[in-house]
Amino acid sequence: MKKFLSILSVFLLAINLYAAEKKLLESKNEYGGETVEFSINPEEKDYEQFTKVVFFYDEVNNERKTVYYLSDKVQQESGYEIQEEFYEDGHPVEYRMHFTPAQAKRRGITTLIEKTALPDYLIYTDGSKTVYSNMKSFVHNYPILTLSYLEEEYFRDSDTHKTDKNRYYVSSRYFKARSFVSFCSEFMEMNDLDRELVSRYSLFLNNSDMKNLYEKKAFVKSEGKQYTVYIQKNLEPYIKNGLTCLLAYGMIGYNEELFLISAEFEELAK
Repeated sequence: MKKFLSILSVFLLAINLYAAEKKLLESKNEYGGETVEFSINPEEKDYEQFTKVVFFYDEVNNERKTVYYLSDKVQQESGYEIQEEFYEDGHPVEYRMHFTPAQAKRRGITTLIEKTALPDYLIYTDGSKTVYSNMKSFVHNYPILTLSYLEEEYFRDSDTHKTDKNRYYVSSRYFKARSFVSFCSEFMEMNDLDRELVSRYSLFLNNSDMKNLYEKKAFVKSEGKQYTVYIQKNLEPYIKNGLTCLLAYGMIGYNEELFLISAEFEELAK
């Protein structure tokens, strides 16, 4: 299976570790074998990719886990701080990419996971909430971002356009996203302003029929703040007060407040 997450060159690693400083961290780890660290010399070419690599072996010296500590350059380019690879019987079974603290705060997730046994899924987690996301879903290309980050960026971004005395905002950069939210109300009927917001977003997408898909709204909370979300009719039977999920949505601004237009939601893993 093709590695979806791996961003390093194993070929270069295999050659250049001979020049790295080797250190025994544990003589008996959780797999029953040694844990060995290789620190890369800053003068070596591979230092541009990672600063050190840690290998975990089992009791018969089979490699079970490898941890790459990525260089500052790679962290800035990718947003990842650490890459982990897990092995069973000599074959990779899982990859984990850990975001830098800044990226984790921006996205609301700390780790991205790929399991070779689940080739169609990526797993997102913030350490307490986890979602198995189908890569074939139409919302897979919705970026995962926190609503607090979006609110901060949305109204000051150069691609956000204001209309009607600066009351309405639409953004060609931030017009769809996914965020962890918790529903905190029952459904309510949409009023004239709600219908106007959905209609304007529909026109922005050049999809005039979209406005006919929404009749109800609800409140959700994210990081302690409450937002209004418009509920697509086909989602109504599945959304209940108290549901926590990874919500996929479009967004429009009104008086410097974000309003969410639901597209789909992904349930938390149990």
